[in-house]
Amino acid sequence: VVAPTGIERVRFDNLLAVSDVLSVHASLTDASRGFIDKRAFARMKEGVYFVNTARGELIDESALLSALNSGRVAAAAMDVLSGEP
Repeated sequence: VVAPTGIERVRFDNLLAVSDVLSVHASLTDASRGFIDKRAFARMKEGVYFVNTARGELIDESALLSALNSGRVAAAAMDVLSGEP
């Protein structure tokens, strides 16, 4: 824990497992393309709220749809999609 803010650094998998809301704010690079994939959604807390206002290509949209249909993701809000100009 970083005092006095109470911020704690955690591994990405741990962040996915404990977050009630996950909001993506990342640039698109070859390394980050598709980094929120089926594996990431499977590690998310059941009923998580997912927000992406970064780049559509960061998200595997098919995996997101599956996660929404299964209830793993309770709701998703995005102002970006893959394939945008």
